[in-house]
Amino acid sequence: QIHQKEPAADLWISVNGRESPVDLPDWENVDCLQGTGCSPGRISGPAFVLKSLDDTHNLASGQILIAPSIDPGLTPLFLSIIGVVTEIGGVLSHGATVAREYGLPAVVGVPHATRKIRMGQWITIDGLTGSVYLKAVKEGG
Repeated sequence: QIHQKEPAADLWISVNGRESPVDLPDWENVDCLQGTGCSPGRISGPAFVLKSLDDTHNLASGQILIAPSIDPGLTPLFLSIIGVVTEIGGVLSHGATVAREYGLPAVVGVPHATRKIRMGQWITIDGLTGSVYLKAVKEGG
């Protein structure tokens, strides 16, 4: 029996549970990205956008880690970060679990986070609501 190849979009949905975005939105008009809050807390700070493992030595204490995903090899970075945002993952992903263990706010499943958030950009993450504000948000606001 011959099977037809599934379209890439169908494969994406079966792996990620939602459709792949076709076009990126106009990032200039976006103030907030949305993901899944998986470790409560709200924190503001500079973003450290991890695009390559070779960049990990540039991470400074007090930054919010923005990464495609978190694997066990990145766990030591949690000693110096103040929060974490990932593009993929769920509440039981490694990054979410480690963030809860360390008491760090975390938001997972934020599409295009490493493309939208710039290195050093001051952001606010809310690990309860899953919101990533692309500017600092004052307490109570």
